[in-house]
Amino acid sequence: MALLPQHNEDKCYGVIGFHEINGINQNYQIIYNLKNWYDFRRYFLSRYPQGSTYFIDECAKYFPNLFFHEHNKDSVNTILHNCPKKIIFHLTALNDKFKGSQLSGLNRPQVLKHFSTAANLDAEASLEGNPKRKSDLTFKFINDNKALEDVYCEPHLKLCHTDGYPGDSSYSNDRRIYFHEGKEHIQKGKILIGHIGEHL
Repeated sequence: MALLPQHNEDKCYGVIGFHEINGINQNYQIIYNLKNWYDFRRYFLSRYPQGSTYFIDECAKYFPNLFFHEHNKDSVNTILHNCPKKIIFHLTALNDKFKGSQLSGLNRPQVLKHFSTAANLDAEASLEGNPKRKSDLTFKFINDNKALEDVYCEPHLKLCHTDGYPGDSSYSNDRRIYFHEGKEHIQKGKILIGHIGEHL
């Protein structure tokens, strides 16, 4: 339905709710651009994640700057039951704010620090401290030549709290999202998500 006569009648330019839904932030109830649509979909995915395969398939739709390795459909299952909202929060930060933190003159650790502050993460994103663990954090992605390429997903986010935060007593830095900043010849430079789940 067009909102104004001059608009094409075959297109929908907005979604308007005729009554407020109690308990849901108003920002998720009015959709007038693509960002609002993503916010709406992400919010409800965090509330109703269903199974791990469904969750990752939906994430692939609503995080256009991220590409999810198939491995995540298994690995996310270890933490999905108690922190779907935290997972969505951190994926939203990666999708919406990470590229803006890659400022000229900043090295990799400085980018991660800047990003962590800008995104108000649970804990500062960091790099793997033990080079002997490189093989554990390397995942195969298909590049533009249709060949499998090893990608070292060294940077990681720590999901320190479950969704009971801030009164949650189950603090842990063993819930992680391992990623790579992106390579132009793999999935058009999207951020590559190698692993969502328990500490590798």
